[in-house]
Amino acid sequence: MIERATLRWFSTMALRSPIAWVIAACAGAAWPVFTVLLSLGITTSTRPPAAALYEIGFVASLVGASLAVVTLTQGSWWLARTTPMRRFRAEFTGVATGSFALILLAWFLPGLLSLGEESLPVAHMLATATKASLHLAAISVCVLALPFNALVRAALIPLLAWFIPSLLAQGPSSLVGIGQCLQIAGDFQFPWTEESPAFGRLGSSLPILGLCLLRLAEATRRAFHPCATPS
Repeated sequence: MIERATLRWFSTMALRSPIAWVIAACAGAAWPVFTVLLSLGITTSTRPPAAALYEIGFVASLVGASLAVVTLTQGSWWLARTTPMRRFRAEFTGVATGSFALILLAWFLPGLLSLGEESLPVAHMLATATKASLHLAAISVCVLALPFNALVRAALIPLLAWFIPSLLAQGPSSLVGIGQCLQIAGDFQFPWTEESPAFGRLGSSLPILGLCLLRLAEATRRAFHPCATPS
């Protein structure tokens, strides 16, 4: 299966990449650094530590997706030999895996320590990581269809999933829907409740489905027009 081959390829690339090791180390160290700064009174946030944990997961998801996009761009020669559907599955699997893995890595140590006296909502955290990873994968497969190099594509991930939605939220109502379709910050809600989007309401999954259908439509169009620029 293409998903299994993609996971094997991603694992090999990550183990051989010094940048991937550095990013993994930073993700794992983010929580200890935060707790040290908190004990020293250096942080300016007055929110509870669990809220910072979700913010760390949010940043980790963006970094993981961006790194996956760079890896997929470097392996475009291999993906170009597959069918549009198989390429879509490989790209979606790669980005979702990269984002999900970095979120869990950033949350592993605080989960192990269980935030001191405060127990972590494991079910909500796993739902959050899954929803955010799928959403970022849907955005990333559309970015991978654009004729840009690896660095530009990687920069587009936080731009589309974070900065642009934040700007559109303050704009005209006609643009708010576009921002809501792209933004993933809402998946990392605190405090956690059963009404949070990460618990899987149907409406919160529509942006993922819409973005995936858009990428599939574009891939199908190029498959029937072989003279077009390869995706």
